[in-house]
Amino acid sequence: MQLKGYCYLCGAELSKSAMKNHIMKYHVQEGATPCALVKVESDLYWLYVAAPLTCTLGDMDQFLRDIWLECCNHLSEFNVQGDRFELPLSIPWADADPDVKLIHQYDFGSTTECLLTVVDHVPLPFDKVDLVARNVPMEYPCRQCGKPAAYILTELVYDEDDPYVCEECAEQHDGEYGYDMMSAITNSPRMGVCGYEGEMDRYNFRPEARELPKKITRGRKKAASPDTPS
Repeated sequence: MQLKGYCYLCGAELSKSAMKNHIMKYHVQEGATPCALVKVESDLYWLYVAAPLTCTLGDMDQFLRDIWLECCNHLSEFNVQGDRFELPLSIPWADADPDVKLIHQYDFGSTTECLLTVVDHVPLPFDKVDLVARNVPMEYPCRQCGKPAAYILTELVYDEDDPYVCEECAEQHDGEYGYDMMSAITNSPRMGVCGYEGEMDRYNFRPEARELPKKITRGRKKAASPDTPS
């Protein structure tokens, strides 16, 4: 299963592999900030991130915490081709050549691991580590009624395949598990782990805003109409 995603510059809806080609074709902008275009993957979740070459691994660590990971200020580290780097880090992205792969680990108890691949060094319209594209959130059916789920029962995360409940059924489970044993469904590989609730994620997917990215399109060309969601 491969999740499609949205380009946050123009709204194009594409697969993970097609998104890379889309970004390189339509959003590389001559004279813009020299950046590393970084693909980030963890389980089914994925991102494309622009990291200005003057930014550091520490800046990327903070971005990943904000969008996917932060719950209890756990320790984290990068593993770069076998070398381990604990945070904070001041190593610039200019030192990471294209095709270099990095492993990022957050929380050494209930660890969430991300694979980062430097796609290329290209000029992009960003002055800090920022989001270029992201997978569309997965939808889960409620284990009881089949309606779209809103919560994950954290007690069942490791024991059952469908630990999800909707708003109505969550009230029924309140007596059995308590709301303190439920967490919100989030667009993150850390969903349901430790105390993660996605509070710092300002890139939450908003279906009603699907047309908004087109207003801020920046690039050499406009995306072809088949790429753009209706």
